[in-house]
Amino acid sequence: MNLNNLKTTVPTKFYKRSKDYLEQGFVEQLTEDAPNRFHAIVEARGITRCRLI
Repeated sequence: MNLNNLKTTVPTKFYKRSKDYLEQGFVEQLTEDAPNRFHAIVEARGITRCRLI
């Protein structure tokens, strides 16, 4: 799983937000659970779980 996979499968606004979180070091874990199904654990003020389906 890499950022290019994410860029080609999610809407632009979600990709840009995800990239910002990744660059700021907020992404603890990012996995592709199934083809085109991503799961991330993002930590900013607390832990947030996010799924892009």
